[in-house]
Amino acid sequence: MASSSSLIKNTRDIKSQLGDLLKPWILQPCLLKPYLLKPKLAPDDWQTVQISSISLDTRQLRPGGLFIACQHKHSDSRQFLPQACVQGAAALVVSPFADENERQVLTASVDPNLPIIEIPNLIFIAGAIVARFYGDPSSSLNTIAITGTNGKTTCTYWLAQALTAMSKPCGLVGTLGMGTHWQQLSPTGYTTPDAVTLQAQLSQWKKQGLQYVAIEASSHALDQGRLIGLHIQQAVLTQVSRDHLDYHLTLEAYLSAKQRLFCWPNLRHQIINANDVLGRRLWQQPSIPTWVYHTELDESFSVEDGCTHLTFKNVQPVGGGYTANLHWRAAHTRKAQPSDQQNSHLPTTEQQIPITLPFPGRYNLENALAVIACLMAMEIPIENIINVFTTVQLPPGRMQSIANHRGLLIYVDFAHTPQALEMALKACREQI
Repeated sequence: MASSSSLIKNTRDIKSQLGDLLKPWILQPCLLKPYLLKPKLAPDDWQTVQISSISLDTRQLRPGGLFIACQHKHSDSRQFLPQACVQGAAALVVSPFADENERQVLTASVDPNLPIIEIPNLIFIAGAIVARFYGDPSSSLNTIAITGTNGKTTCTYWLAQALTAMSKPCGLVGTLGMGTHWQQLSPTGYTTPDAVTLQAQLSQWKKQGLQYVAIEASSHALDQGRLIGLHIQQAVLTQVSRDHLDYHLTLEAYLSAKQRLFCWPNLRHQIINANDVLGRRLWQQPSIPTWVYHTELDESFSVEDGCTHLTFKNVQPVGGGYTANLHWRAAHTRKAQPSDQQNSHLPTTEQQIPITLPFPGRYNLENALAVIACLMAMEIPIENIINVFTTVQLPPGRMQSIANHRGLLIYVDFAHTPQALEMALKACREQI
């Protein structure tokens, strides 16, 4: 698979006039202030400037490209405006300057004839501008975004495997990289890459005919607007614990960043963990079709709340994995259709079916339920889901079994929080 830099280089055939690219925001004059230091151009002529590429990083900027410089509470890309000028930027779109003094300081070394367009709240608009430049590729993709402290990588990995095995090729974006083959991913350096890297990749996949994408949505990405401009059909919550407080400062701010995913425009389904504090918050006020998975069967499983509930019963460790019964109770959120009797993926009563799960770690039962719920919400027949789950593999570094000639049980796990380490150790003990 191509690297992120080569993806951007492969967009030489994409061109746009600056005015057309920014048209949705030009219709809102209060959000746009064109500014020319010493204008050669007439006041509106900046709109005809040709843009041949787009970048949020001057290291990726090519001559004739648009540089978008966002100010955020943790960073300010406007300090790189002079570098963007040296790199040959055709125009600059920036977060507004606080005052004339700040404008003069930050643009002191900028070409005086370079258009500078100020857009308030640019950090939450930049992704949409980038998506528009690339032709809004995710509008024709079925995108599943997964967030949580633990489990994101495993869930996206399994979703990509399962969908591909069912002749639904799926792109994967996450901690391990980007690609359409989970064993040959190209690293991006981030759990969720920047909008340019992401939209460029989606544009390539759209041309290749892909229809599905599974993406990890980190709290940093949600807070910084990296996913803005992405059409998301399903949002999945794994499990949330204390993490990244050096960035978010408080647990509530961290939870709020995660919660943004479940307020996404035109979201079709949400899949949430009933045993998680944020999951319970989302569950109490479902605004869209909701699938709730439980690791423990309790009275909440039987509540008539319009949600579909899933859990495992009779879980038994077997040969490095588990056997169990998948038990679910479907929501009755619409009138029954004549075809429902033939569709096993639209049950009208509580049902259960045996399943074999070929991986260690009871915490992976949560991940499996999240993925199964996601596939069921996509109206994939339950029999197909059960069959494909007998073949899924764990991603590298997630209870990864290491073969050896001594007959030892050796696992590699990239647990990065105390809770994740505790769960990995329990999984190891269960295998002894």
